[in-house]
Amino acid sequence: MEHDSIVDQVNTLDFITDRDMADAATKAVLGIITSNMKEDEAREFTAKLPAPLTLERLRGHQERVEHINVYEFIIEIGNQFKLNNEQSRLLINKVLEATEKVTGVSTRRLTIESGFTGGRLGET
Repeated sequence: MEHDSIVDQVNTLDFITDRDMADAATKAVLGIITSNMKEDEAREFTAKLPAPLTLERLRGHQERVEHINVYEFIIEIGNQFKLNNEQSRLLINKVLEATEKVTGVSTRRLTIESGFTGGRLGET
C-alpha cells in the first residue's frame, strides 16, 4: 500500500505515461541513490521502505563502482526514461518527496548521505 502511494504520487507528473513507468522511475531514482550510499546507510534507508523496494532490488542494475554527482544523476534518469533535464529533475524531486512522506526520512539527509548536496535537486 505504501509502495502504491509513492508510485501514485510519481504518476501525477504529466510526462509519466502510466503506472508502470512511474514504478520503474521510482525504482531507478531510489536505486541510483542507494547505490551512491555506503552499504550500512543504504541498508538502514531501505529497511524503512515498503516492499518491493528492497536494497537488492533497488541496486540491481543501478549499482555503480563510482559515485555520480547531481548532474550525472539528472542525465542518467533522463536517458533511462527519455526525459529532458527539467523533467528528470522534477521526477527525481517527486520520488524524493513521496518517499519522505512514506518513510519520514528527510530528503535533505538522504541526498547528503548519497553524495548529492543542496536538498532538493536544482536548489542552490
